[in-house]
Amino acid sequence: MIKRFTILAFFFCTLLNAQEVVSPLSNNPFQIIHAEKQKKQSAVTRFLMAPGDTLLLPFIDDFSSTFIYPDSTKWLDKKVYINRDFPIAPITIGVATFDGLSETGCPYDTVSTNGNINLKSDSLTSKPIKLDYQPSDSIYISFYYQAKGRGDKPELDDSLLLYFKNASSGAWKKVWGRGGLINNSQADSVFRRVMIAITDTAYLKNGFQFRFINKSARLGNIDHWHIDYVQLKNASFKADTLINDVAFVYTPSSYLKNFQAMPWKQYNASEMTDSLWNFVRNNHTAFLNTNYTYKVFNQLQTQLLSANGSGNIEPFFTSGYTTCLIPSTGCRPLLRPPLNSFQFPALTGNTYFTLEHVINASGDINLKNDTIRRRQDFINYYAYDDGTAELAYGLNVIGSKLAYKFTLNVQDTLRAVDMYFNWINNMLSSPPVNSITQRQFRITIWNNNNGIPGAIIYQDSIVTPAYEFEYYTDWGNLSNKFYKYVLTSPQVLNTGTFFVGWVQYTDDLLNIGLDLNTNANTSKLFYNTLGNWSQSAIQGSVMIRPVFGTNGETAGEEDQAQVQKNVWKVFPNPANDFIQIKIDEVLTPSAISITDEVGREIYTSAYLTDIKINTADFTNGIYLVRLLLADGSQSVKKLIIAR
Repeated sequence: MIKRFTILAFFFCTLLNAQEVVSPLSNNPFQIIHAEKQKKQSAVTRFLMAPGDTLLLPFIDDFSSTFIYPDSTKWLDKKVYINRDFPIAPITIGVATFDGLSETGCPYDTVSTNGNINLKSDSLTSKPIKLDYQPSDSIYISFYYQAKGRGDKPELDDSLLLYFKNASSGAWKKVWGRGGLINNSQADSVFRRVMIAITDTAYLKNGFQFRFINKSARLGNIDHWHIDYVQLKNASFKADTLINDVAFVYTPSSYLKNFQAMPWKQYNASEMTDSLWNFVRNNHTAFLNTNYTYKVFNQLQTQLLSANGSGNIEPFFTSGYTTCLIPSTGCRPLLRPPLNSFQFPALTGNTYFTLEHVINASGDINLKNDTIRRRQDFINYYAYDDGTAELAYGLNVIGSKLAYKFTLNVQDTLRAVDMYFNWINNMLSSPPVNSITQRQFRITIWNNNNGIPGAIIYQDSIVTPAYEFEYYTDWGNLSNKFYKYVLTSPQVLNTGTFFVGWVQYTDDLLNIGLDLNTNANTSKLFYNTLGNWSQSAIQGSVMIRPVFGTNGETAGEEDQAQVQKNVWKVFPNPANDFIQIKIDEVLTPSAISITDEVGREIYTSAYLTDIKINTADFTNGIYLVRLLLADGSQSVKKLIIAR
């Protein structure tokens, strides 16, 4: 049975240019999806140590070896979010992010019973550690922390705290804390180092533990703190800032000049980048000789390219990050594997390639951050974004127009537009106001007028922000991801530039996902709120992806259920007193059912060739129309009733 929960997200909006608005996110779909995959694991399989076992020094974690959840060989809980997207200028690739979301990716407070009160939210608890040393052995714990990064800034009454546990008494004591933003000008981009001596003999025992927690509003993906490179060592000193570790710090750049992904049919040699880049950080104080290799593999993992170079990496503390450009100036001075004029082979269908980068520095103590990979997708859509949203973007003027610029190399058919909307609470007051059904827009395509949107080529029917929800009956959480808006009339577009976006009929924010790790907005995104088109001033890439292909082509990585969604329609949607269902002849349906938001079946019927359903008695809200197929599978569409 599906349970219904109302998630209340407080949006602390930043208004830029009076019309462009940036807001924090309400949930984290990556955590939600992984929580579903892992919830069946027992404590025995989740943790590798028995309760009485203890870890030995040194304890080191730079959060580069896992994704989504902390390393279960070192940590006892999973509430923080391990990621590479939210930090700015990390120590090495990967951080632990603290926010107002539980390990399931949804707000701790799903009913807003505590309003905006700051309470304990995330925690990160070490496993027991063997710490039976003497104070003279110089035991220190150190870590780096950052407020906000690419996320939402902690407010003045938010805090990040560190606790120690007395192994004998079991009591936890706060030993360090930081509240809110102390320096707004630095908090976005600086990781600050903390080093604490452990001299109290109450802690110098077998079974010692430490724990980070944050206090925040428990209402969404907000109030961000990030920590990096946690170390607990003996024979260390307060002035010891040396880490013999040369590491990558960001995901590598795309092999494409303009896109993170593009349709395979549109690829040609002109789309290749002139140079690849990576940021590398030498955390030592000396120059370290480092080898650099990068490779390219096809979908079958056949190696297509291998290139390498070597050179001395300068220390971060004197020279900052080393920018590795391939094949330009390289990593000071010689670390530059040649690009070798590499081209992807001729493409005949959906495929992907893997780009692997490896560095190998002399004396490096941590090899886990020395290899990074990225996938280069050639499927059926264009993407400026990397698939992750750190914030949300919207316009706050009735009649606003938003247009994203793309260019076709060959004629193709625009069949759909994928959009990633940040979930918006539908019950901000009682009775509900500004509901999702009132946030209406029309997908619109414009031609090119000297680099800005020109005449309208096509407008689709009125729709609302839609979400590919994933419900879990045991905790009631939901997730959203890209939603495919299939065009009522597919549009054949000729080569050249076009614009795709929307015209909105409300001053409420639509809240499209905003990826801050790429930036297409300031050159490709245009908005019109006062009658004239303006270039976006917001750094990042909004998550709008035009989908191309002729009828019958596969949808890349989408499963068959998603393909089936494109060959049957429910209209009008939103609906009033009736709906019609049109089903392509390629499907063999057996029945139709409609359920409400809490899973109650309110309509069912054997399939008929001409389907028209009376919805006059349906109350306003969201419904799921389920098409049952003869082979036992099913496909689901969302239906909105709005009067």
